Amino acid sequence: MGRGKERNSEQKTSNEEREKKKTRVQLNIEKSQKTSNFFLQTQDDDPYVRKTAAICVAKLYDLAPEAVADRGFLDSLKDLLGDANPMVVANAVAALTEIGDGTPSSTSTSSGIDLAPAARAKLLRALNECTEWGQVFILDALGSGAPPADASDAEALAERVAPRLQHANCAVVLAAAKVLLRCAEVLHAPAAAALRRKLAPPLVTLLSAEPEVQYVALRNMQLIAAADADAAVANASSSIASASSSSSSSDPPPQPYQPT
Repeated sequence: MGRGKERNSEQKTSNEEREKKKTRVQLNIEKSQKTSNFFLQTQDDDPYVRKTAAICVAKLYDLAPEAVADRGFLDSLKDLLGDANPMVVANAVAALTEIGDGTPSSTSTSSGIDLAPAARAKLLRALNECTEWGQVFILDALGSGAPPADASDAEALAERVAPRLQHANCAVVLAAAKVLLRCAEVLHAPAAAALRRKLAPPLVTLLSAEPEVQYVALRNMQLIAAADADAAVANASSSIASASSSSSSSDPPPQPYQPT
């Protein structure tokens, strides 16, 4: 009982300190003239400064969301999605995703990522030059937003993303699969089924990874099977059987037990 009360007291103190810190930050943002200089950091000539400014906006938003929105920092952050440097774009996407995850659905503040065709084209351009973790952030944003407007838009997006199913990083593969499943929602039935069939082999390959990755891969396969049971499950089954047979053929035959 004593330890429980002590823990509750520590948690209450921690929450109170956090609220005080949020209030101080909000007041500083509202009163400080340096916020105009901070705004200029998102337009700095050095891409590393712009990237760091994007991260700072997300951290400030966590402490004082209304003040950040009122000062126009969110608009500056969204402008960075069209930056010429892919590192800046990836960090802007990560910051907006973090802000969106922490924003209640009832709020009036718009903090989402614009996935209109023009904005999507900018993200896809940055995707080709990003690090693998930058690619994960961008692909996750593409897969979490609204689906493409029509079948032609979905086909174009799927064509750009599909090569990442062969990526060495399993996080990139899973993020790409998420985008392609989103595209399949818009495509006509034959094209959607063909796209889902492409997902089975790379996902089966992930079954040799860590248990956490295996779980996510199996979960994705379950979603594919629910959407196109006949085609996807048959393809996945053949892929698993092929992988199992090749693994069995490469393994040495078991040796009989020799008592000592």
